[in-house]
Amino acid sequence: MPMTTKERKRISNLLESWKTGKKKAAPNFDKLNLSEEGLTWAKAELEKLLSQQSKANTDLKQKLITHLTHRS
Repeated sequence: MPMTTKERKRISNLLESWKTGKKKAAPNFDKLNLSEEGLTWAKAELEKLLSQQSKANTDLKQKLITHLTHRS
């Protein structure tokens, strides 16, 4: 069964609320009763989001190290 627009919206809303900190726990896609295509898309979106956060954390860490190194 192909993914519907409603399904895509529910996935996006869940990921957005987790990304913005409204939901502290990891997204639970089981409760959404998604199609196979929806699960695949949700997984890809989650991996993309986690990759972005990882890069942002790495960039922040590097800026802090640089800042602290120059202060010494």
